Parts: sequence; structure tokens; C-alpha cells
Amino acid sequence: MKPIIKNTSQKESGVTMLETAITLPLLIVMVIAIYDLGRIYTTIVLCQDISLMAAKLAVAADPKADTPATSNLIKTIPNEDPSITNGRNQSWTNFLQRLNSQISGKTTFTSRELKTLNLAYGYLHSLNANIAFPIPEESSTAARFDVSRELLGDSTNCSITFSYDLTPWGSETDADSRHRQFYATCALPLTSSTLLGGLFSSSGLLVIERTAYAYQSGPAL
Repeated sequence: MKPIIKNTSQKESGVTMLETAITLPLLIVMVIAIYDLGRIYTTIVLCQDISLMAAKLAVAADPKADTPATSNLIKTIPNEDPSITNGRNQSWTNFLQRLNSQISGKTTFTSRELKTLNLAYGYLHSLNANIAFPIPEESSTAARFDVSRELLGDSTNCSITFSYDLTPWGSETDADSRHRQFYATCALPLTSSTLLGGLFSSSGLLVIERTAYAYQSGPAL
């Protein structure tokens, strides 16, 4: 009888080890997926908050901030490759080119626009000091925010931009007729993508964007 008891005990131990080997990886993947879902939700809320704040700042009577150079509206990640930093600078050039396609001849931001962006980025930084901005863009011809997880250094990157609403504009000299749509966009690297076969994003990077409308937010030129 003793040998039978021994064999049964060994079999039960083997089954337990097999069950652990199967369930433990699944449990780890589930925990990581839940963690990423939480980060996705938090980023959605962040983007909505930032876009609304940018719109509020844009319609403020006198935004209390310095007028920065666009090169000062950049926050890099630690030990960032110079090519990525150049991509952040390029993103401003691309942004202006998109605005220029709406208003022919526009080559610079207005002082009010720069103040708004300055305060909006400052607000973003106060909410999460680990976020880098803006999202780097390789060239003016590249697809907007066509970036890889490796390019962003596995860090969350965000951009605050806007476009003009041309429809309700009055005369070109009517400063109060300028309206803007603000965008808060974040590129979020996901830990679970490779483990779950790209369930949330096949590239391992999820781009989240929220918008807010700024009515009568000043002159465009």
C-alpha cells in the first residue's frame, strides 16, 4: 500500500505544478492588461482635461504667461537621442504648416497662441511631470503622429495643438470672430500589447486624442 500512496502523492504534486505553470502566466498577463486598461482610462481623462483647459486659456482676456519661443515648449525624456529631440522641433514646423494650409501665409504663432500653449503645457506638466512633449514627427510629409514605441523611449508623449474653425469667420479684421478647436493628443506605450497579440494596439503604442472648442479665442494672424 505504501508505494501506491507515494505514487498518488507524486501524481498530485505533478498536477499541482502543471496547474501552476498554466495559470500563473495567465494571471500575470491579466494583471498587466488590467494595469494598461487603467492607464488608458487615466490618459483619456487627462486628454479631456488638458483640451478643456487649453480652450479656457485661449479665451482668457489676458493669459498671464511669458511669450515663449517654440523651442522652449519642449520637454525631453532622460538621455533622449538627438534625433528624437529634432523630431519634437519638427512637430512645431509641421503644426505651422497645417495652420498655413488653413490660412495662407501664416508662418508664426501669435503671442496669444504661444501664451496659451505655454500655460497648457505647464498645466500638463503639473498633472504628470513624467510626460514628454510634444510628440516628435519625423518630417513634414510623414503621417501625423506616425511614431513607434522605440522612438518615444517607452515614455508617454503628449501634444497640444489646435486648428481654426473657418466657417463662422466674419471680416478678416474682426479679431473676435476667430474660433479654434484644441486637441490634446497622447501616445501611450502599452506593456500588454506583445503579450496579448496587439489586443489594444498592434504597434504597442496607443494614440488617444480629445478635443475642446474655443469660441472667439482671438486673431489668427
